[in-house]
Amino acid sequence: MASASQGPVQALAKLSKVALRISARNRVAVACLSAWSSITLLLLAGAPRKHRWSLLSLFYRSLWMALRSSHLRNMVFSAAVVSYIAGKRVKSKLAMPLSLGTLYLLYYHFSVKENACIRCQASYWNTMIVEKARLAQQPFCPTIWAINRHAQTITCLVLSMVEWLWSKPVTYVRQCIVGWDGNEQHLDWVDEVLQPQAEETRRSGQEVPSSAESRPICLLIHGLGDDRFHPALLRMARLCRNRGWRVVAWSYWRLDFSETRDLTVVVDHISQLAPQAPLMAIGWSAGGHILLNYLGTVGKSTQLVCAVALSPAFDLFTHSKLIAEEENAFYYRFLGMQAFKCMRRHVKNDRRISDPGRFMEDFRLTRVGLEPARIYDNFLAACPSDPHLSSFESVASAKAAAKSREEELAYKVFEHYPAACHNLGGIGIPTLLVYSQDDPVANLDPSSVAELERNRNIIAASTVRGGHVGFYDTFFPAGSTWDARMAAAYLGAVLEALSQTHYMLSILKEATEQGLFAGPGQNATSADAKAKAAGQAPGVVSAASRPAPAASTLRPSVMRRICSQSDVRPGAV
Repeated sequence: MASASQGPVQALAKLSKVALRISARNRVAVACLSAWSSITLLLLAGAPRKHRWSLLSLFYRSLWMALRSSHLRNMVFSAAVVSYIAGKRVKSKLAMPLSLGTLYLLYYHFSVKENACIRCQASYWNTMIVEKARLAQQPFCPTIWAINRHAQTITCLVLSMVEWLWSKPVTYVRQCIVGWDGNEQHLDWVDEVLQPQAEETRRSGQEVPSSAESRPICLLIHGLGDDRFHPALLRMARLCRNRGWRVVAWSYWRLDFSETRDLTVVVDHISQLAPQAPLMAIGWSAGGHILLNYLGTVGKSTQLVCAVALSPAFDLFTHSKLIAEEENAFYYRFLGMQAFKCMRRHVKNDRRISDPGRFMEDFRLTRVGLEPARIYDNFLAACPSDPHLSSFESVASAKAAAKSREEELAYKVFEHYPAACHNLGGIGIPTLLVYSQDDPVANLDPSSVAELERNRNIIAASTVRGGHVGFYDTFFPAGSTWDARMAAAYLGAVLEALSQTHYMLSILKEATEQGLFAGPGQNATSADAKAKAAGQAPGVVSAASRPAPAASTLRPSVMRRICSQSDVRPGAV
């Protein structure tokens, strides 16, 4: 048996030696042939006998599919021609590597480097924001050695964690507030907690707010199973802090992405702390799903002035199904691990669950495996978002529902949960969506793209490459990413537009109250009439008839409504 299995190995070894002798003058060919023979020998000698030839055929089929690529074929052919001409004249052994490197750089410049595709309605507001933020003029240049979506999603994410070994860390200060159901919600402020405004100042409303109380506030919402120390949140917190904004991260724990009352409590609490400060929000992945669901539910009745969703999850059911059927099994398993982590976090923080260990065992939540859809559905069956259920251990109906749902297919019982893509039409504030078309986790379907274009408040920026929460564009994945800079530029453009509009409205209000818009002679006539009615001599103006001082400044949420109502389409006026 051993001699029979070593026959093909010896023949391939002799064939490799002959090929090496023929191409001994070309080091590149030697390296390619050596790698080819080594992989072949490894597959033949190391693989089990019954799988040996199937693995070998799979290897050569994948190699043949790679060689059939037009980009790779044209690059290799061009490099061979250039290296032949250079070798005839220069006689350099580095002609082939230099030719390949030069052609790859040309391919990277003309085919990989790109600008974002902007989709929005052509309103004056959207045009102004796109031009101010230069959304269509910021080129995305992926990391030159990681242009693949898997490298952007996994490899660069792992390497980006090395940055925080020598970079100055972001310090958080936790603040706990009471939610709508009596449970605590955790707010992690960067550097310091925002103190509430003085009661006498809040009641009078006449004092001009200080610079500290009117600084913009940016609310960060992490993804599924993540926390405030995720590299994306740390980079965005550092970028916003460098711009002079206050930063707060909402560390949500509830495993119910259709529940928006938690975010409502958080937004209202921050707005009450600083009524004059513009409040913005940024969400990643599942955090973007929560944010879009919230915006689609409340519409214009929110204290947020604008929002940004980076690589958002539009439909949890569709994403889970596509990952299970079309993507690598690693993504599905990792998504299940994150869902299980979020489930344990929910059990730990929900005060209605007295004994987390017993709860997990009674509802058989430790036996659902690592299927994210099944984890999510079974947990909501056992732990619905209902404040009237104080102790789930005593609810027999919930136990029966959890036990029956465990036997069903997760996809069949996962469809009834609402998706963010169904609420895109209800978004009533300026919102930016940044996503990539090769996202392996949360890919956007054409129906959702059409829904985005129908809402005049949404600006969508998409790229061909970028992965999921990737968009790394430096040689080593450190510093701010392309999507973070796009988000910061968009928020800055909205704040600038609101500030300019507030300034112009303040001038108009002051001019109106002083009667500067009246015609010639009308100011004096109206003043004499008021003086005569008051029993005074004409031309004498009492203190009571003098123009009242300007009212207090408008709140940012009111300013946002004024801007959205005054915005019209080109040609409508």
